[in-house]
Amino acid sequence: MKIVDRNPVVSFAQALQRDLDNGIWNTFPRFVNRSDASWVPSMDIHEESDKFIIAADLPGLTSDDIEIFVEHDRVTIKGERKLERRVDDKDFGRFERLEGSFQRSFKLPDNADLDQVSASNRDGVLEVVIKKQETIASRRIKVES
Repeated sequence: MKIVDRNPVVSFAQALQRDLDNGIWNTFPRFVNRSDASWVPSMDIHEESDKFIIAADLPGLTSDDIEIFVEHDRVTIKGERKLERRVDDKDFGRFERLEGSFQRSFKLPDNADLDQVSASNRDGVLEVVIKKQETIASRRIKVES
């Protein structure tokens, strides 16, 4: 059995901060209709020697629910999640899973090859791979007089 030291003041403060972070009205879901709630999926970006990789947690989304655009120096990932809600007792319901549309954009480095972008969606994780361009060595230009 694990003994946990519990400080009620800290616990209350943490709960209050969580409620404020989530929006105070999420504390009272029975009394407030929050149809404007949206979700922002978590995404990781990392660089390897020959590519950039964006990984996004998108549980419940199929490939048809996701759009990816590459324009100028940005990659944009858009999608929408719709949940089916079943409530037998209409007087009570607590819905914590968010649904709705999202859009995330990331500025790409200068060496990103916008013609070499691929994406895959497996087990609720979207992976966008952006290849790097071959770097062109700078050259000196002679200024004529």
